[in-house]
Amino acid sequence: LLRLAGTAVVVAGCGRAKDQQGASPQQIHPAEATAAKMTFSDLPVAPKPEVAPELLAEGKAVYSQNCAAGHGVNGDGKGDAAAFLLPKPRNFVQANYRLRSTPAGHLPTDVDLFRAVSLGLPGTPMPPWRVMLSDNDRWAVVEYIKTFSPRFANTNENLSIVVNLGTPPPRNEAALREGKAMFTKFACITCHGESGQGNGPSAVGLVDDSQLHINPRNFSQPIAFKSGYATKEIVRTILTGFNGTPMLGFAGTIPNQDAWKIAYYVESFAKPAT
Repeated sequence: LLRLAGTAVVVAGCGRAKDQQGASPQQIHPAEATAAKMTFSDLPVAPKPEVAPELLAEGKAVYSQNCAAGHGVNGDGKGDAAAFLLPKPRNFVQANYRLRSTPAGHLPTDVDLFRAVSLGLPGTPMPPWRVMLSDNDRWAVVEYIKTFSPRFANTNENLSIVVNLGTPPPRNEAALREGKAMFTKFACITCHGESGQGNGPSAVGLVDDSQLHINPRNFSQPIAFKSGYATKEIVRTILTGFNGTPMLGFAGTIPNQDAWKIAYYVESFAKPAT
């Protein structure tokens, strides 16, 4: 009930004011018809406009109209509707972003942010803004969101490193057996459980960067995967991790092919092994 109430509050503020430049059907990306089935890494990204004061002003207007109710005027995740939302809105000041193509602990790329804004987050009140905002509006709000955290202006932050997923190994019984063994070896089983339903022995004590309880992913429910359900998205998550959560990133720790084998095993919880 709380979640529905909070979602209603946010949705009520999702419409653009009539005097703002919204996204007409002609402005929506040509791939819109097929984007509904696209996952995070597949979404086409429109060219980024020049970052100028006018773009930041537009971003602020878009954010105030559509995002501040949840994420807060100051980007701290403490908007008027935040108390009613589960999970809680992202704190842009902390800048612990989950959907990234970058290593654990790193900031996301601008493309990562654009895709996250465009696709939304399944299983949360965060909608897919690609169906409501133009490309330019989404780029504008991405640039404005970045102003909340000093990390984006820190020259010591490396924003260019992107994790290479490598080449997928053959999907066969041997790969699944190895993936299952590594699922236990790397302690995935302690959170996600032997059945992959997010009910491992450590699940009850997990918290995020706000010290709020967080549930491990239930692998038997593909619809709830935050970046869409595809093998390569599972591999990317294994390698990059989810910043601000107990989900570690294994890039540089395990061979990329091992990440693919774990992903093959993860998928076996939702569909028959092949």
